[in-house]
Amino acid sequence: PSLAALGAMTAGVDLVAVAAPSSVVPTIRAYSPAIIVHPLPGDYLGEPAVEALTSIVERYDAVVFGMGIGREEDTMAAVPKIIDLIKAARKPFLVDADALHALPKTVGGVLTPHAGEFAAMAGFSPHPEPERGPKFEEEMQKRISDVAGLARSLGSVILLKGKYDVITDGEKYRLDGTGNPGMAVGGVGDVLSGVIGAFLSWGNDAFRATCAGSFVTGVSGDIAVADKGYHILATDVIEGIPKAFAKYWPGY
Repeated sequence: PSLAALGAMTAGVDLVAVAAPSSVVPTIRAYSPAIIVHPLPGDYLGEPAVEALTSIVERYDAVVFGMGIGREEDTMAAVPKIIDLIKAARKPFLVDADALHALPKTVGGVLTPHAGEFAAMAGFSPHPEPERGPKFEEEMQKRISDVAGLARSLGSVILLKGKYDVITDGEKYRLDGTGNPGMAVGGVGDVLSGVIGAFLSWGNDAFRATCAGSFVTGVSGDIAVADKGYHILATDVIEGIPKAFAKYWPGY
């Protein structure tokens, strides 16, 4: 959650907060004094946190949820209730990581799975990501079709992470080929979620925000690799975010 918060903040969100169990609050605060932290009851995210989250969610323009929450039985039972309260508050939202393993039948919002998480959500693996070649377009359409079908079923925008991110709301789609193998390191997906959350908080519709967040994060990773080589950290991608905006939106 700290990496997601820093990604959103570096993208330009004015005020970012993390709501997390009290047991990890000191660790999160250690990342940056600029992150507001709301302590939740318990050693891990569970049903007692739901009531506390209701008033917290009301204060913010968008919600990013799921990274680092773990898969305790009580946590998985709380996930649908937390999604329901976010929807009741009419806030745009993104669900990622552990929370993807406990989704209700109709979700909404933005979902950002990798292939394994997609399989857990859909009950089947997405069509393999093809290499560039004569059958690339034909094979990629099969992958897009898998993602689009699940997006329609869940009422969500889905970003399936890969060499080419597949982004679809079930009808229209985009492929994002920015990024590089150096970004296949822990935490980069959390940064991506934070950047998409930033675009959601500014009032962009879910599909547009997801496309923009994917592009900015990919360009940031390309900048990080150009600066440091392929041995980068998620924090290096965060450092590349202002350079990505400056490259494509001078004066932003």
